[in-house]
Amino acid sequence: MRTLLLLSICTCVGVTLGGVRAWREFEGARETFEAGASENIREIVMASSAKAGGKSLPPEEGVKVVVVNGETHDFGSIGRGAGGEHQFLFKNEGTATMKIESGGTSCSACTVSDLPKTTIEPGETLPITVKFKPSTPDPEFRKEAYILTTDPKRPTVVLVVMGRVVEPVRLDSPQFTVGNITSTSELTLESKLFSNLGGDFKI
Repeated sequence: MRTLLLLSICTCVGVTLGGVRAWREFEGARETFEAGASENIREIVMASSAKAGGKSLPPEEGVKVVVVNGETHDFGSIGRGAGGEHQFLFKNEGTATMKIESGGTSCSACTVSDLPKTTIEPGETLPITVKFKPSTPDPEFRKEAYILTTDPKRPTVVLVVMGRVVEPVRLDSPQFTVGNITSTSELTLESKLFSNLGGDFKI
């Protein structure tokens, strides 16, 4: 009887201590999973990684960053060896001056142009250009660029560029088999040349 009572007490104590430990460990994680916050989980993770790596800006109360034209841009089809660029419009909808800084990109083929300036005044909009030049054989791409801000709620804004890489031109029949011919034979071969990017092109 005493053994059973002692076992019950130990179990209760163990469960209580485990619960307290779990509560302390995940105390600050509640707001990450609140309704409406799911779209910012990627930014929360990036902000945490940037801070751990020494890349962060001190938060400033009264700052609110908004990317007016969206944080994702689809280039559609890009010719291999060519490239594209897109301007993301950053607006400070707060009441205090916002500071920004480039936080790098997810690949060497994706770059953030030099920022026009590193501060955005309340109500001001600043274009930030992200460039992409495909350098791998992958037919599709989705890359990220990171902008650090002093917005307490969005210390890292993740910009996404995506699209499809195609060969600029292609032959309908890139190889021919002619069989046996003599050096005096005349032979005419035909193939069609197509542009994968559309529009007019010259040979």
